[in-house]
Amino acid sequence: MRYNKKFLLGLLVLGLLAACTQTPQQRAKNATVLMVIGNADGTHNNGSGFFVERDKIVTNIHVVAGARMISAVGIKKVYNVKKVAGYDPERDLVILKVSGEGEPLELGIGEKDHTIFATGYPGGDYEERTGKIHSIRSDKQLRLVSPEFPRNTGNFVTASGSSGGPILNNKGQVVGIIVAGDENFSFASAASALNVLLDSSDKDLSDWQKEDPIRAYAAFKEGESWRRKQQYDRALEAYEESIGLYDFAQARYNLGRVKVDLGEAKSQQGNRKHAQKLYEEAINDFSKVVTFVPDNHEAYRALGKVNLSLGQLVAEQDKKKACNYYIEAIRNFNKGLRIIPNDIEAFNGLGGVNLSLGQLVAEQDKEKARNYYNEAIRYFSHVIDLDPNNADAYRYRGAIYKGIEKQEEGEADFQRAREIEH
Repeated sequence: MRYNKKFLLGLLVLGLLAACTQTPQQRAKNATVLMVIGNADGTHNNGSGFFVERDKIVTNIHVVAGARMISAVGIKKVYNVKKVAGYDPERDLVILKVSGEGEPLELGIGEKDHTIFATGYPGGDYEERTGKIHSIRSDKQLRLVSPEFPRNTGNFVTASGSSGGPILNNKGQVVGIIVAGDENFSFASAASALNVLLDSSDKDLSDWQKEDPIRAYAAFKEGESWRRKQQYDRALEAYEESIGLYDFAQARYNLGRVKVDLGEAKSQQGNRKHAQKLYEEAINDFSKVVTFVPDNHEAYRALGKVNLSLGQLVAEQDKKKACNYYIEAIRNFNKGLRIIPNDIEAFNGLGGVNLSLGQLVAEQDKEKARNYYNEAIRYFSHVIDLDPNNADAYRYRGAIYKGIEKQEEGEADFQRAREIEH
């Protein structure tokens, strides 16, 4: 018996030593799971999650909302969901109680400029990606970028299936949970929000799915599916259903984006009146986002873009109204730049506004038009400084150079754009 005790103690010590010698990346891989979701309509989708306690997994509400079947697939085991242990609709977080046990990750606090890494199952395959925390929004969401930002403006985590995955510091502590992304940034809810949720009472999964905020996320998920398929009318209906149940920032933002997509389609079809109505409704949606999150820079950028589109839409019929739209676009792009000073999309937008203003006044005031064109050149040049491989910036700047009779500079920019694209 004494031998058995020593033997068991030795095994325990070896187990502890093995756990201590694991790298943060190895611990993260062991704790991260693939969320497999069976929906009521017979379709399936994937997401990511991770163990925060031995029998509790964290993921996004929008990953599991509306699901008929939920499984979590670990490295060596499949876990079935038993209960909802806690959730936060505002931050798109849910903690699920599962059968069996896994290896939990510690929680930490993320800070600006910290190096981080993300784990998850984009496309169903395990992936690890390194980045940094660019900044933290007023709603505690972390803005995440690639290490080369702004020269590399690609979204840090892009692929479908990344949602719900952990963002970890170099100690392997979870500092955030991936929830969304736009053209340049990925967004993660701060892990500190989980501390409160871990003390919540268990709920039956089927009862939880019937609550209005969860039904709202299910409709939001449907809208996302239709938007990816470019079925914008159906996406619009789904997003409107979502905000009717529970009005939250991401649904409002995506509703505005879909209205912009529909507006562009109507404009190309020559239906300017309908396009203008959709653009104006999108402005209301993006403005609502700013009431939710005052430092939501992507909403200001979106407001700038839609005001630019409205100005271009009405320029032939009403130059004064077009000018007002352009001025409003400049205001919104600059509001966004006060939050994110190196936002390439905003500088591109300012270049486009000044180009449009130059075209608007060219017949009446050539000197004023030239000033606008020079300002547009300045903005596109700044984009190129930040991102030397931005073909669009070279192309726009080249067109302006040619328009002001700087043929050599214009052709050089067009040549550079061709080189980048090939």
